[in-house]
Amino acid sequence: MNSASHLSLPGSGSGPKAGPPQIIERRAAGSQGTMSNWNPRVVPESVMPRSRVKIVERSLDLEANDPHVAGLIESININTVGSGFRAQAKIKSDQVPMVPAQISLTQRQQEWEWKLFSKNCDITQKKHFEDYCLLMDRCMLNRGEYLVVARMKKKKSDRHALKLQIVDPLRLKTPSDKLNDPMIIDGVQVDSDGAL
Repeated sequence: MNSASHLSLPGSGSGPKAGPPQIIERRAAGSQGTMSNWNPRVVPESVMPRSRVKIVERSLDLEANDPHVAGLIESININTVGSGFRAQAKIKSDQVPMVPAQISLTQRQQEWEWKLFSKNCDITQKKHFEDYCLLMDRCMLNRGEYLVVARMKKKKSDRHALKLQIVDPLRLKTPSDKLNDPMIIDGVQVDSDGAL
C-alpha cells in the first residue's frame, strides 16, 4: 500500500512505534503518477471572456461531431423538460378571503391565462413556452448558460404584452470601449458588490 494513502493511528498496532512523525500526503495533493503534470493556475479575469468563447465552441463542436455527446445532451434535455411545464394554480384558502367556489374558478382562470400566454409568448411568434423550456435546457447543457430577454410588445390580437426572446449567450459581450470597465463583466453590468 502506498504511504501517501496509508494513515497509521497511534495505538492501532500497526506502523512504526517510535521516530519522527510521518508526513501524510493525500493523493489528490500529491505530485506523482497522473498528478505529476497537473499544475493548476489562476486565470486572470481579463482572459476569462476569451476562455468562455473557446470552451463553448469546443462544446458545440463535440455536440455536432460526437454522437455520444449529442445523444447524452438529447437524453438529458428530453428527460429534464419532457413535454414542458404546466401551470397548476393552488390558492391557499386560509390566506385568501374567498369561498371554495371562487377559489376554484380563480385557479381555472389563472391556468387558462397561463395557457394563452404560453402559446403566444415568443416575440417571433414561432415558439410555444414548452419550446422555450427545451431551448433553455439545451443551451444550458451545450453552452453552460442561457439568455432570455423579456420584452413588452403587444399587437391588437395579443392578450398579453409580455414576450420572450431567446438570445445566443455568445452574443453577450463587453463592448470594446468598455473592456477596462470593472463594472462590466462579459457584457453584464454589475454594481460595486458584483450584483446585477
